[in-house]
Amino acid sequence: MCNCNKKRMDYSLQMEETKKGMVKVKLTDSKTQVVSGDVTGRTYIFSQKNSIQWVDMRDAAGIKTIKNLKILG
Repeated sequence: MCNCNKKRMDYSLQMEETKKGMVKVKLTDSKTQVVSGDVTGRTYIFSQKNSIQWVDMRDAAGIKTIKNLKILG
């Protein structure tokens, strides 16, 4: 008997675990934005309008001040 659903659930749980401490940020303009996190120093690249990146929560405060980026949660 196949255990595909269990494997799929395990993978989903692992993916959720990797998103802890992260927030989604969306580019609302069509101009590419490259942002460095103030705290972590990570580089976040938003390449096209409506692109979404996971951003470390520690960097979110600085990103919140950027006009064309919107924190989704």
